[in-house]
Amino acid sequence: VINFYEIKRIIKAQRDFAVHPERPAR
Repeated sequence: VINFYEIKRIIKAQRDFAVHPERPAR
């Protein structure tokens, strides 16, 4: 089961990746 924090973490990671794609977001 994916909880709310996992979803927020994924969205934040994708947003950071969109901001600076040269550095992989972890």
